[in-house]
Amino acid sequence: EGLIADLVRAGMPREVARSAAASLSRASASAARGLRTDPPEPRDVIAVDNGGVMDLALASEKDPSVAAKPFFKIGRGHYTKLATLFGRFGGCRHKKGSPQHAACLNAHVLALLARYDALGGHGYQAALPGRAFDVLLECLGTNAECFASPLNCRYERFC
Repeated sequence: EGLIADLVRAGMPREVARSAAASLSRASASAARGLRTDPPEPRDVIAVDNGGVMDLALASEKDPSVAAKPFFKIGRGHYTKLATLFGRFGGCRHKKGSPQHAACLNAHVLALLARYDALGGHGYQAALPGRAFDVLLECLGTNAECFASPLNCRYERFC
């Protein structure tokens, strides 16, 4: 109803607004059904540790031992943070520390990076420096964050 009211306020006749909203709703539902919500299969991800940077990519369909484009890069610090969070909260059925668990982690990290890339950029956060978080913890007992993401969170509890 909110969209219909907005369209009517903008000058569209109510019946046309209802029809437009219904069409948009059907198109959105159809697009949502086509989205892949699960990460890629772990066997389909190639991860290369280049010292301070991890390179992640889907395996090529022609040769599964070769990475396909696009490649995603993530710094070792962020990768380690994601691995820690995944170890605590991730949904992998394999034993932590096993090659299968690492492959599962890499598939989830690749999916996360692809989602961020699809948003079209980086640097959208106005992050506080670490010392500011220390002060908030010491003075106010703050141990959770609002508006954080797995890549820029300081605490395990964030939204």
